[in-house]
Amino acid sequence: MVLQLLLRKRTGNLPEEEWQRFLTLQSHIEDMKKDTMARHSDLTTWETVQLMSQAVSSYSGSLESLDVIQAVTARVGASMSLRSLTTIADGDEIVISYIDITEPTLRRQSTLQSRYYFKCACSACSSFSTCGQPDTQSSLENTISATELTALEEKGYRSLDQVAKAASAEEQFTELEETMALFAVHKGHYPYWRQPWPSMRHQMKLAAISRQNWSEAIGHSLKAYFHIDPFLFPTKWHPVRIVGTYVLLKLVMEVSFWILGPEEDRSVQECLDRYQVDWVTVAWYLMQEVDEHIGKSHGVESAFAKDFNQLKENGVPKPRSKTVIDIEWTKLRKIADGTE
Repeated sequence: MVLQLLLRKRTGNLPEEEWQRFLTLQSHIEDMKKDTMARHSDLTTWETVQLMSQAVSSYSGSLESLDVIQAVTARVGASMSLRSLTTIADGDEIVISYIDITEPTLRRQSTLQSRYYFKCACSACSSFSTCGQPDTQSSLENTISATELTALEEKGYRSLDQVAKAASAEEQFTELEETMALFAVHKGHYPYWRQPWPSMRHQMKLAAISRQNWSEAIGHSLKAYFHIDPFLFPTKWHPVRIVGTYVLLKLVMEVSFWILGPEEDRSVQECLDRYQVDWVTVAWYLMQEVDEHIGKSHGVESAFAKDFNQLKENGVPKPRSKTVIDIEWTKLRKIADGTE
């Protein structure tokens, strides 16, 4: 984006008024210079900005000073694709979240300060709430002290850090299994949607997929499908929620295609024996759900939609009736309820 701005300015395709208006935006350069923490490739944020600015200046042939290009680079950062979750009326202010809004307030504030150098004063941060719920959960007050709760959640985040460094899926599984068991002690009081439990569950699912433990992977996916994603992402076509459904669909199809085909797989057979679910029916329903919402969640021309369409070409037999679907969905909810 920085390169595009400078090339447009050099060729006269960027109005001077628009350029000057852009330069008035806050850049946080002084904060970046003070930040000595090494990040990507052992470089500080400011060292990274300097390198990027030199490269952009050389490639674009811009006559702007390096100081100006550094300021532009510090403002713009990486590009991204944006989709609206609600209808935007003419004149409405369009806002985005810089970080994961499912994190508790203090962690959000810490991340914003360290990465973007400001203290957030949005309604959620000001009221110390997350996803519309207060950070201090009344359901936990009689089961765990504030000090114990903080220690538990810090343990969860440390486990996530360890998982990111783990050399194998087995190491990830071992680390997460122990920590998630600590959270499960407070089930019924500690919400499934409260971080870091959802993030640990997500990593546990990925580790299970790597280990080809389809029973466990499907169990954690169903827990998210029924008990976590609808709360964290209430909009049915929220991209994160649709991706979660898509991953569940691919897991189910891994099992259902084995049913329909001649291949033998012990891990799949274990899943069949354990759950006794009509996975072909489940796959058909999930495919309809993703197909219905993918236009709003990602766009019909997106790479994600193209990947889904390739999967859809494989085809899944349609269930005989809605009653069949209802019966299987009751089974799925029981699996989700029994997965910790």
